[in-house]
Parts: sequence; C-alpha cells; structure tokens
Amino acid sequence: ASLKEERDALSEGKRKADEELSATRSQLEAAQSSVNAMMKDAAELREVVAAEKRVAEDAATEMRSCQSKAERLQEELRSAQAASGSGSDADSAALRSQLEAAQQAAQQAREELLVGQRKSSEVAADLRGYQSKAFELKAANDAMSGELERLQEEFQAMQADHQLELEALQKEREEQWKAVTDQIDSRVAEVRRRSATDA
Repeated sequence: ASLKEERDALSEGKRKADEELSATRSQLEAAQSSVNAMMKDAAELREVVAAEKRVAEDAATEMRSCQSKAERLQEELRSAQAASGSGSDADSAALRSQLEAAQQAAQQAREELLVGQRKSSEVAADLRGYQSKAFELKAANDAMSGELERLQEEFQAMQADHQLELEALQKEREEQWKAVTDQIDSRVAEVRRRSATDA
C-alpha cells in the first residue's frame, strides 16, 4: 500500500508539473505571436514613415522651386517697372499675375510640407510606440523562455528524484519480501525437520 501511495503521489506530481509546463508553453507561444505581430506592424510603419518622408521631401523641393520662381518673377516685375517707368502696362500686369500664382503655389507647397511633416512625426511616434511594445513583449518572451527552461530542468530533476525514490522503495519491498520468504522457508524447513525426527 505504501508503494502504491508513493506511485500515486509521484503520478500526481508529474501531472501537475506537466500542466504547469503546458500552461507556460501556451503563454510563451501567445507572447511570441504578439511579438511577431508587433514586428510586422513596426515594419509596415517604417515603410509608411519612409513614404511620408519622400512626400515631405518632394513638397520641400516644390516649395523651394516655387519660391525661386516667385523671386525671379519679382525681379522681372521690378525690371519691367523700372524700364517702363510707371509699371502699369500689360507686361507688368502679366508679371504680377504670374508672381501671385507663383506665391500661391509656394504657399500651397509650404502647407503640404507642413501636413507631410506632421503626418511623418505622428507615424514616427506610432513606430516608436510599436517598437517599445515589441521590445517589452520580447523581454517578456525571453523571461518566459527562461521560466520554461527552468521548469523543464526542475521537471527532469523531479522525475529523476521520483525514479530514484521508486527504485529505493522497490528494492526495500523486495528485501522485505525476501526476508519474509526466507523466514517462511526456514520455518518450513524446521517443521519438516521436526516432523522427520518425530516420525
């Protein structure tokens, strides 16, 4: 009965250790899945940041081009006004119209640049947030991997201890059985000897 109780206790301990190991593995898999999803989101955000940066650079180039054109038109308008003396002829009006259009285009490019920069900084902030979360999850994942490894080592050590205990109990039981059978054999031999001498 003692050996059976020990075996039952060892089986129960093994079952609980298996459950704990399985739960830790499930947590580890869930954490790994979250890390992978975060890394994918971070990669997509990096692409968005790169695209927004290109848009901002294009807008900045366009703005510089418009400003340059506006400066050139202002210079032409001043030259035309100086040449005509009054600056009210058709050429001056056309130059003024071109200058206004160039200034409006430069203002629009400036606004687009500001919008692009704002979007780019928002996406960059999101990317930093995702990267931070991904690093946190990776750290948690690493900790859980360490815990799983520790549990596996503990489980193996516990199994080895249980096996040694089981073998010791088995040996003790065999020794007790041998002692009992030896006693029975010696009594049977003694009874036979007596009955042989009595007869």
